[in-house]
Amino acid sequence: MNLINTTIETKRLRLTVISKRFLNEIYEEFTDDVTLYMFAKPTDNVAEMGKYVDNSISEVNARSSLTLLILSNVENEFLGIAALHEIDSNTPELGVWVKKSAHGNKYGIEAITA
Repeated sequence: MNLINTTIETKRLRLTVISKRFLNEIYEEFTDDVTLYMFAKPTDNVAEMGKYVDNSISEVNARSSLTLLILSNVENEFLGIAALHEIDSNTPELGVWVKKSAHGNKYGIEAITA
């Protein structure tokens, strides 16, 4: 199965495989507030975030993880990231984060449910 062309749509959201198209938004929105209760922490610069995106794309190509951009259907606005890690393991892991300005809209639960 090729995961690189994965797209999932809901009434409000479109989830597509992570890409550098939204690199600046990912970097700017992955803040201390967003990561307060997460293992991952913000990167120091855009280049470092670019390495994360490249690594995520490699993992999608290897079918070991599926990292998706969460975008609004109407405006194509970047809202966050949803991921399924360690796909082939006995204990795959779901992850999600939504930018601070989009909190309270239940986008994260909608993305993970989809």
